[in-house]
Amino acid sequence: MKSKIINVFILLLFLIGVIFIFYPSVTSYLYERESKDVIYTFEEVAEDFVEDNEGGETGESGESEQSHKLYADMQTYNQMIYADGQANLKDPFVFETPAYDLKNYGFDNNVVGYVNIPKMDIELAIYLGATTENMAKGAVNLGYTSTPIGGENTNTVLAAHRGYSGKAMFRNIEALETGDKVYVTNFWGTLTYQVVETRVILPTDIDQIRIQDGKEMLTLITCHPYTKNYQRYVVYCERTAEADEQTEQTDEPDTGLELSYLLKLNKLSQSQRLIFAEKWIPIGISVILFLAVVYRLIFIRKRKRKEKKH
Repeated sequence: MKSKIINVFILLLFLIGVIFIFYPSVTSYLYERESKDVIYTFEEVAEDFVEDNEGGETGESGESEQSHKLYADMQTYNQMIYADGQANLKDPFVFETPAYDLKNYGFDNNVVGYVNIPKMDIELAIYLGATTENMAKGAVNLGYTSTPIGGENTNTVLAAHRGYSGKAMFRNIEALETGDKVYVTNFWGTLTYQVVETRVILPTDIDQIRIQDGKEMLTLITCHPYTKNYQRYVVYCERTAEADEQTEQTDEPDTGLELSYLLKLNKLSQSQRLIFAEKWIPIGISVILFLAVVYRLIFIRKRKRKEKKH
């Protein structure tokens, strides 16, 4: 009886370990599929949008007019918030305010593009306005910061959770280093940015994400440290001089990210160590439990053989 209880207990522990391993992976996989579907739909819409825009004179079709109008309105918005010194950017609550309601331009949702970060091996749809609903879906373009179309005197600020219900999002943001590329695709094309600086700030440090005179910037921001939210981790990027081409997004992701973490474990930040441990400790425990189950089965077989001999 005691032996059976021990066997059941070990088996339950093993099953719990398996759940710990596979639950985040399954959740992440389902989210990535959903996110890819959103991005794929956006690309189809954007392609039709651009083709209609290039297919004839402006005003020849309703969509062509809307394309020109949306781009012009986004430029006007960017120029306006720069001219007034982003006067409405007073506290984090205004981040929820979207620059535009894309439904007014013929779109069913407020996806304005997507961001691709090869070093982090992520691709997230960009939603207008940092509402709770949008933050749960992907990256968001903070209200009263530049819309993601580039141009002088702009700073497009994109925020995302640092891991959310098994979704990675900006979890590995500290992997980004100076020189790494970040790509932002909007309705009209892809903009290439390069990381120039990283910084830790307080949530109230609004001035740290404002437009900088004469620069064309992209800023990534998320909670810091990992699993906490009393600080913000900020990555500043600037538009590169090289031509923006869709093919540039073929940069290989850093598939050795976990290995590089292992090799420099003593140099990692507290957040990076926690992320590393969060992934590998359950795997280690599950391996140990699996070996315990195998050992227990072998032990039982040997004992039964002895009992048969006697």
